This record gives sequence, structure tokens and C-alpha cells, in this order.
Amino acid sequence: MFDNSLNVGEGMLQGIDIRDKRGHNAYHLSSGRLDSALFDDNQSRNFFGMEWARYSGSIRLLFSYLRIPNLPTKADDFSGFSISSPMGKAEWLTELIHSSAPTENQAFLLGMKYYPTKQQTIKLIIGKLLDNSVPKGKSSLGGYDNGIRGFQLSTIHALTPSNRLAVKYSHVKTITGNIPIRKMEIEYTQLF
Repeated sequence: MFDNSLNVGEGMLQGIDIRDKRGHNAYHLSSGRLDSALFDDNQSRNFFGMEWARYSGSIRLLFSYLRIPNLPTKADDFSGFSISSPMGKAEWLTELIHSSAPTENQAFLLGMKYYPTKQQTIKLIIGKLLDNSVPKGKSSLGGYDNGIRGFQLSTIHALTPSNRLAVKYSHVKTITGNIPIRKMEIEYTQLF
């Protein structure tokens, strides 16, 4: 629901991020201030987020909540539910998101990850994300683009344990206007 990992240097999070796992439960709390560079109106904002995951065998149920007050779309609160389950060399994921906006406030995603080898991952995500379903920002603040429907296909290759190369292809249309968007991205990640 919220992904700030691409905003290195500009718009970085100032705050706390706490994670813990006990038995079959995992907890994640995050709070702080988001830089004005992330928003179209150039206003900094405080935020609060929490997640609770319950593991039952290999199945994970995840509940999420995110609050970013005073967003221009009046969508301040975002709630999500997802379920994921591995199946052999694959993993299935379903995610539902709902915001407090008065209209266009829901998203649905269905995904599959396939691991042909330990170094390779192929990921397909199909979804429909209405305009106010996830937080809007200059840098895909919610980890997803808004107002689209379609799919994204990614292939990720771990070059070493500390770096990876990903190629992503998006084949989507805008929900309003039915405008096609085709996008190819190449992403290199180095862990330190």
C-alpha cells in the first residue's frame, strides 16, 4: 500500500519504522513525516501506518492501514487486505484496497510470482486501481500508479546476493479516457 523505496535522496522518510515477528504473527508500525517533494502541492505531511500479518502454514493474511492527512483528494485513510500462498515454485497474491475518498476509492490486484531458479523471479500483476484508491504523489507514493487497469510483467535476476536486475513491462489503460499506456523499465538494485 505504501512504498517509499524509490525516493532515495529526494523525499526520504523522516520517522520510525518498527518490525517484529512473534510466533505466527508479524507486526509493522511506521510513522513520521513525508517530504514535500513527494506531493503535487509541495506540502510536507505526517503519516501513520501499521500492518498485521498472520501466518497459517504457508498462507499469509495481511491487514494494512495507512493515514496521510490533508491529501487533496480527501483520501486520508487507506485500508488493505491481502492473502498470499505459495504453490510449488509459484506464489499467488490477492490484494484489496479501500480509501476514505468519497468516490473512486477501491483497488483490486491479483498476482503471481514464479521462481524458476533461486536467482530468477517472474512476476505478473493484473489489477484495476481507481483514481483515489491508493495515495497519489509525484513518485508513485503508494507503490502503484492510480487510475489504471491492466497488467505488469516483470522478470528479476539476482546477479549476486547483494544486487539484482529487473525488467518491467506495463500494459495498461487509463480508467478515465481509456488511453493506452505502454511502459518498459530497467531497474538495477545494489544492497549495501
